Amino acid sequence: MFKKSEKSFTVIELLVVIAILGLLASIVLVHLKEAKASARDAERKGEVDSIRKALAFYYTEHSKYPVSDDWISVEANADFSQALSGWLPDMPEDPLWGDTKKSTGEPFSYRYSTGETGGYGYKIRTEMEGEAYSYHEVASVGGGGIEYGGEEWACGDNVIFTYRDIPVAYGSVHNSATNECWLDRNLGASQVATAYNDSLAYGDLFQWGRLDDGHQDRNSPTTLMCFMGSGYCSAFDDPGHSNFIPVAVTACGGVECDWRFPQNNNLWQGVSGINNPCPSGWRMPTETEWDTERASWSQQNRNGAFFSPLKLTAAGNRYFGDAIVGSGGISGNYWSSGTWNVFADFLSFYGSGVSMESNARAYGFSVRCLKD
Repeated sequence: MFKKSEKSFTVIELLVVIAILGLLASIVLVHLKEAKASARDAERKGEVDSIRKALAFYYTEHSKYPVSDDWISVEANADFSQALSGWLPDMPEDPLWGDTKKSTGEPFSYRYSTGETGGYGYKIRTEMEGEAYSYHEVASVGGGGIEYGGEEWACGDNVIFTYRDIPVAYGSVHNSATNECWLDRNLGASQVATAYNDSLAYGDLFQWGRLDDGHQDRNSPTTLMCFMGSGYCSAFDDPGHSNFIPVAVTACGGVECDWRFPQNNNLWQGVSGINNPCPSGWRMPTETEWDTERASWSQQNRNGAFFSPLKLTAAGNRYFGDAIVGSGGISGNYWSSGTWNVFADFLSFYGSGVSMESNARAYGFSVRCLKD
């Protein structure tokens, strides 16, 4: 009988296999290194964005940014950290903080300077590993439009402003069907809606034409009754208090049913309109703009309102007569800037329909702002 021969690897073959394995290992290590660098770059951009937001809040309160004529390291500068501590308690550190940059020989760090702007503009620099160790720079000038690497603010970016005396950050959304940009939530809402009856996304209820003075809080106190100029009607565009002003139901039978007497039709007209409650560069939508938005919905009811890019909620209303809040989760009512006769125009939707309506200006309805 013949034995079956058993073939063995030759030395050359083993060397070839080892070389191939070594090459594969090198490729894996290179890609792993690149992936880690890319992850650190993404972290850098996110942390720079958090510093930017804190700076925007600081600007809102102080009307200028923390001043530093020279470039400083935000990780190592106690004054800078203290200035932003109210909005950024833990100052971010570069993922390689303490290591040395290959391109400059300096430590990895987030660098900040207001240069010669006197605090009315700033730049933040960080070095990106995955981009041939190039600088990534974020700038803001005068508290206005934020620039990312030289790109102006675009719909989809955050909007940072002061609302009810508190700095807030809302998102923005674009409706491609109408080519309009809106805030992503109602004024006063704590989050973007997750359903048409999401109470956390209801927000505040404004009387038409009033400014952001606190009256829009759903639980704000009330004045005594306003009746055709008597009682507690306001004779001024600014009532000078934060109370909701109820109006006698008998005053609404075809005559003025308004918190202000005499009425002023010029409130809420455009970005420079009297009492505009929206952020700078934003305004109340017109009746036509609301109607165009409504026409773009997939369903003409509250479901269509929620499933639209705006994610509108059935936030209810505050009745002008007794100031009771009701209809939450049932209907939504959104003021426009328009008026008709003694009334004001608004968008109204409910379970089985949607329409443009006009009614008493003393009602408390929702507000959603539109980019001018």
